[in-house]
Amino acid sequence: MNNKTKYFIEKHIDRDVFKLALSKKNDVEIDFDFAINQISIRQKNQNKFPTLLRDFDFIFPSTVAAEQSSSEITAKYKSEIISNYNTSVDLTGGLGIDSLYFAKQSEQHFYCEQNSDYCDFFANNCKTVQQNNIEIINQDCEDFIKKCIDAKIIFDVIYIDPSRRNSNNQRKFLLKDLQPDLINLQKYFPQVAKKTIIKLSPMLDISTVLKDIKNVSEVHIVSVENECKELILVLDFAKSSSTETKYFAVHLKNISNNNLEIQIEKIELTKDISEKITFDFPQKYIYEPNSSIMKLGFWKDFCSKYSLKKLHQNSHLFTSDELLIDFPGRVFELISATKFSSKEVNKILGNERKANITVRNFPYAVPEIYKKLKLKDGGSFYIFATTTVDNKLSLLITVAAKK
Repeated sequence: MNNKTKYFIEKHIDRDVFKLALSKKNDVEIDFDFAINQISIRQKNQNKFPTLLRDFDFIFPSTVAAEQSSSEITAKYKSEIISNYNTSVDLTGGLGIDSLYFAKQSEQHFYCEQNSDYCDFFANNCKTVQQNNIEIINQDCEDFIKKCIDAKIIFDVIYIDPSRRNSNNQRKFLLKDLQPDLINLQKYFPQVAKKTIIKLSPMLDISTVLKDIKNVSEVHIVSVENECKELILVLDFAKSSSTETKYFAVHLKNISNNNLEIQIEKIELTKDISEKITFDFPQKYIYEPNSSIMKLGFWKDFCSKYSLKKLHQNSHLFTSDELLIDFPGRVFELISATKFSSKEVNKILGNERKANITVRNFPYAVPEIYKKLKLKDGGSFYIFATTTVDNKLSLLITVAAKK
């Protein structure tokens, strides 16, 4: 990327890329197609790479690389899961965001990537961000691991993020369909690392994953701004087979784009405890857990930890008469619990013809409910369409609780 192309990208960073593409410049010193691609990627990923995008010398090798990459906020979190490590390796380098953050915590980091173009781009980007403790390995990760075994090299931490796309760029979610073959590759991990961190899709069933992946000491469900992003496994090869796996529901929020300061809400939940869930009708406050807790479940421990009652076995909404200020999710004050009737809702909302509707264990989709209730989206009311403990359909009309 020459200076003229770089200046073109900076100058047009906020332009409509489709209109910009139609106004192609004849200046031979500007790599126009490259510039359009860089502008498009940057516009789509402003929240994903908040600090790196400030530097226009940072180059993205492809749209797919940016899509498949970890965000800066999740990369930072993963690099800090394990403390006090000196050597680390990223077996599936890609765009290299994870590598950049692991390298900040490690004395020496290795970026392994079989795509030579990605290696070239990453070498440029390391110079751009002045990260000088990374060695780039242009090699298939299994071949690299076997060479490390032969050389008796053991890393403190290895990280792997298998691709969830096939050769036709179609998304894959099952563990057996990922590349590289994680189920086969894991047999080498204890020979080259003290601990391993694996990134997977949060769509995977956790119990099924744990049957296929061995030595898992920790499971982290990671959400950003209440959107479930990653399922993280920590493998500890010193872990005893009798040691219980720890489960964490993690919610991340970036509170400063300038320095990527992360607010971490991390809750440990236990899979099985002796307490039973108490079910009850809606009380003064209604609670909706954040997405990581929803994915993890473990409702017995959750109800016990926060002294909450559940509205229904399958509703995953909770209630109490006392306000829980530190609840990990959204909290609402109940105005009324009514049946699924536009007439009943009208009595409560009055002239306010707007509401924010959420469905939890209800046979109708949100658009159908809006149509039946003759409401529009928005306003200050929040309606939960759900099933209560008596197995009846109910609309919980609420407002956001004041903490």
